Amino acid sequence: MEEVEVRGEKKKVWGYHTLGWSGNEDIIQVLKTSVLFDMLLERYDAGGHYYFRCKEEI
Repeated sequence: MEEVEVRGEKKKVWGYHTLGWSGNEDIIQVLKTSVLFDMLLERYDAGGHYYFRCKEEI
């Protein structure tokens, strides 16, 4: 778990960092087909940095 700024406020999130590696990006492409991806995604930073809402926040 990481703490990052999301829309101006610090939040604890689950971070997944692909760093642009194609195998990890393939995983993200599969995850994007799930409705949960958009519901839980809090922030995306270029270079393959994805931040998702934690279970406690749901």
